Amino acid sequence: MIQLSIIIPAYNEEEKIYRSLERIVNFFRGQEESFEVIIVNDGSKDKTLEEVEKAKNIMQEIRIIDYKNNRGKGYAVKKGMLDAQGELLLFMDADLSTKPEEWPKFRDIMNKGIDIAIGSRRTQGACIAKPQPWWREIMGKVFTFLSNKILFSGQNISDVSCGFKAFKKEVAHTLFAKQKLEDWSFDAEILYMAKKHNYRVIEVPVTWTDDPNTKVKPIRAALVAFVGLFKIRFR
Repeated sequence: MIQLSIIIPAYNEEEKIYRSLERIVNFFRGQEESFEVIIVNDGSKDKTLEEVEKAKNIMQEIRIIDYKNNRGKGYAVKKGMLDAQGELLLFMDADLSTKPEEWPKFRDIMNKGIDIAIGSRRTQGACIAKPQPWWREIMGKVFTFLSNKILFSGQNISDVSCGFKAFKKEVAHTLFAKQKLEDWSFDAEILYMAKKHNYRVIEVPVTWTDDPNTKVKPIRAALVAFVGLFKIRFR
């Protein structure tokens, strides 16, 4: 039985994905649970797939989901979550902006009966080791503010979009099977549905480091995400 599945969406990550997988696999080999690492290659145009296959030949815990057309982070995470076999499911970013060493805090919380544990860069105890540019910081705060106003009235979440979230398997399969949005607003959709299902959600402070080479196109991503909030609400 696999106890933990780690899902990593990847788009044009050829320069860092092999090193990231080495760090992830080596860390989790030292932990107490059996695990698998699922890389979802979201239609990369570079050599991401070749780098992941090279890693898989050495690290047998790796599995690959691959498709040709870029669909978005939300779609990639959904594919990985619904294919995962672990009792606990964790998705994290390929750039390791939140490091795998944060996992033990999440595991301990999940073992206390929590359904969903979400990383936060803005709750007490969190640390920004390398901040993102001021305009991206403001965009993130505005998105979180609007998410709370439109979707989570009376239950504020300090950081909707941090890419380090853990779920019980049955909870993940229920929520991601219903997910409609394929873009960056999928985090808000999942958390909104979790609220509707009365799942127990807790925020966990993390140490976070900005990746200056992010593939996100900020203005387009922000507009799509904001539109996504209204799609979630009216659906």
